[in-house]
Amino acid sequence: MSNIYFPFFILMCSICIGKLTEAQRRLEPSVLAVGEQASVHVLPGRTAILQCVVRNLGTRVVIWRSSSSSGPEQMISIGEFVFIADSRFQTALGEESGGLTWSTLTIRDSQVSDSSLYTCGVSHSDTAGAQVRLVVSEGN
Repeated sequence: MSNIYFPFFILMCSICIGKLTEAQRRLEPSVLAVGEQASVHVLPGRTAILQCVVRNLGTRVVIWRSSSSSGPEQMISIGEFVFIADSRFQTALGEESGGLTWSTLTIRDSQVSDSSLYTCGVSHSDTAGAQVRLVVSEGN
């Protein structure tokens, strides 16, 4: 995460912590799924769509991160705010009945360098999270 966004990140986390009620703290969120499979394959130049569904999100937010063998973990988004300066990355949120919230990370014009392990997690929860590997390549 670049230094310019770090103070904003701390501010957002501080605001979110203050908004949790005692009842919401007891309802731990759980990430139910990240798409249909543990791995998504796309051709370079195509759009990659990664999804997760969270139960009991409450006032917490969905966080998308990526990590690859060539570098440290990178914060991509908190809620719908995208931290990286790459307009190809977008997030969207939606709610369904039964306390379910879905989050979609869309990467337009995918590049081989986008290949990584992506994690969909929940703020204020060390255990709630699911991973999906994005593979951008010419072959299968």
